[in-house]
Amino acid sequence: MDVALLVFPHAGGTAAGYRRLLRWTKGYYRLAPVDRPGLGSRRSEPRATGLASLMVDQVDAAVRAAKEADCKTTVLYGHSLGALIAHAVAVQLTHGDHGVTCERLIVSGRNAPHTSSVLPTLSILPDDQLLHAVMALGGRDSHVLRDTGLRSIILPILRAELAIAENWRPEIGYLDCPVTCVAADEDPATSSEGLLAWRDATADETCIHEVHGGHFVTEDLDGRVISSIILNHKPTGRRSNAAHR
Repeated sequence: MDVALLVFPHAGGTAAGYRRLLRWTKGYYRLAPVDRPGLGSRRSEPRATGLASLMVDQVDAAVRAAKEADCKTTVLYGHSLGALIAHAVAVQLTHGDHGVTCERLIVSGRNAPHTSSVLPTLSILPDDQLLHAVMALGGRDSHVLRDTGLRSIILPILRAELAIAENWRPEIGYLDCPVTCVAADEDPATSSEGLLAWRDATADETCIHEVHGGHFVTEDLDGRVISSIILNHKPTGRRSNAAHR
């Protein structure tokens, strides 16, 4: 069964940053990253003006990416802000008629969408405080914020993306596919209660996969950690009916 792995990046992130997953998942999935307008491969496009328009765009982009990969079956993976978007897209694929199915949702770096964030409201911080808070989360790209020239370009984008996450309103509707939640033990952006609450997002089973690492555990060992989890949950075509809510 050909399966597209649709990848939704973190706040300020781009799909290109997740290409390393291809090294470990090639032959098992057809990697199909989904950029947001104004970022990465879509940087020349105007940014979405609100949450509603962003979600219409991301559902359309996800369906288009799956069809370009010649797949009707997908697994959605999202990190941080991308986890919220991936969940909302999965709900739309579950309850809409898009010709594409979501067989599993995999999330990391984010509590369940119907729970409160454990981070302070970062988007309203002065530039120097926002810079410090974001760099404290780590990640491969945090060093670019030390460049004063790039900082003036990146910070407004990052601030806008963080505001999306902070003002998020969860999509209404349960999933009918399994959910895998990657729980990093040193991630300051999540809590045990918030991660366990992903079980309330689906009528199917939920797997909480505990790993050692921080917010960007996705980048540990060049993506090998997260890739191994994704590979362990490749759809077989026989979906579980177990309810784990």
